[in-house]
Amino acid sequence: MKYSEIYRSAFEDLKTCCPKALLMCLVSIVITSGPYQLIVAAYKALLTNEYLKHSISAILLIFVIYLAAVIGIYFFTDVINAGKAKFLMQSKLGEVRPGYMFFFLNGHGNAVKVLWRKHIHILLATLMLVIPGVIVGYDLMLVPYMLCDVPEMPKDRAVSISERAMEGYKWKCFVLTLPFSLVSMTTAIISYLLSNNLIVVYVIMYVLSLFIQPLQLAVMQEFYEFMKSRILAAAMDINEEEGKTKYTERVDVIEMYANGSNDGMKGTTVTVKSQDYFKNDGE
Repeated sequence: MKYSEIYRSAFEDLKTCCPKALLMCLVSIVITSGPYQLIVAAYKALLTNEYLKHSISAILLIFVIYLAAVIGIYFFTDVINAGKAKFLMQSKLGEVRPGYMFFFLNGHGNAVKVLWRKHIHILLATLMLVIPGVIVGYDLMLVPYMLCDVPEMPKDRAVSISERAMEGYKWKCFVLTLPFSLVSMTTAIISYLLSNNLIVVYVIMYVLSLFIQPLQLAVMQEFYEFMKSRILAAAMDINEEEGKTKYTERVDVIEMYANGSNDGMKGTTVTVKSQDYFKNDGE
């Protein structure tokens, strides 16, 4: 796995969809960050209300409503982000439509449930300690991308395949996404230093996010393409362990990835019907 090749491919992908990718990211920022900022502003305004701030029950009710709204926005944002992954996936096939951002909101209730449960796993692990939460996050990194291919995939199967495929690749994925993490950390530090000037903070945060998101999406899409062989091999291994030995399709190249690496297959494209391996129940 060569990071430079993944970034190079990501830049190539963006050449065909950059304007629409920027538009999609702009819309996503507006529909996710906009309601969040309104909720925060309303929450602060209610807490400073002379009548309400002397009522403990009112304050608790306001906090519960605020917390529920923030969690709702958090999960909604995750569903939108998964849709943006679908946009990049389809753009590689020549379908450059920003509307794919709402892909999972259009009759894919199972996928939405799986995405939410994925984040509940991560949140629960994070409540234990931060590091386990980060590890679980990388374990489940591939779940949204697999759901883009197979929206009806069961939650347990998506989690199992992602965990198995990411074995030995969590650190590589961390290094791959490190530049984006450093940008986010730098933005957070700048925002803290300029916290007295909220307008400047918001401009810095949202402008950087607007221009960084398309590249990050493209990089992760290339990472998913790189990992497809491992995903398919993991799905086949799980099927064999569960006694599901008959497949609707046979792909000899899977055996070439038994050692967990496809670096030797540089330039080779594997095209399969992924759903046959994700869903097949055998006989």
